[in-house]
Amino acid sequence: MSEVKCFGCESTFDTDSGDGGRWSELRGAEYCWGCFESDIESASVVTVYKPGKEEDRYLIGSNWIVDGEYYEELPREQWARFNRTYTRTDAWRGYYVTTLEGWHEVAEGVNLWGEGSKIDGIAEKVKYAWEAELLPFDVAFVVDRTSNVFAAGVSIFVPQHRVKDFEDLLLSLEPYGCSKCGIGYVPEDLVAPVKVGDEVVCTNCVEGGEHELH
Repeated sequence: MSEVKCFGCESTFDTDSGDGGRWSELRGAEYCWGCFESDIESASVVTVYKPGKEEDRYLIGSNWIVDGEYYEELPREQWARFNRTYTRTDAWRGYYVTTLEGWHEVAEGVNLWGEGSKIDGIAEKVKYAWEAELLPFDVAFVVDRTSNVFAAGVSIFVPQHRVKDFEDLLLSLEPYGCSKCGIGYVPEDLVAPVKVGDEVVCTNCVEGGEHELH
């Protein structure tokens, strides 16, 4: 039997039986399984949406930085990509902020459980573009925990050289109305927008089709 003292809670556990423990490369120490689970449950979540690929997900904790699928620690050379800090607002409350090296924050807000927000609307547009294979560059969503279990900080990042491209992407996903027939539509509609001179018209009007005017 090999007993080890947890570097976090200082409890002792047997590494040869039961749940054992979990080594942290980030801290260079052994922790009990309970401390590992607690760290992962309170971790910040980084999801990177890539054009034409599955999303990558990472969990950024205080003692571990792991992939979001198998909970394997990331290689040491990737740790510098993520910077996570905690701001204490009083003796009991506070919040985390996670940033990405070489990326620019283009939107931020707070997600309140059961309520919608502006950041949610932006996130939905980006997810639609990714699912429809209209996303031309990587976009990262960061969800940071707060001491309020019903609230989380949400940030959206893009590579620094893609800031203007992100603004253009959001504009392209705004709902439009055809300047000829007046029918309103959003990008996923079959009557998709087409630029004709200074006007935005639906595909139906460009092709000379007939439909009910609004």
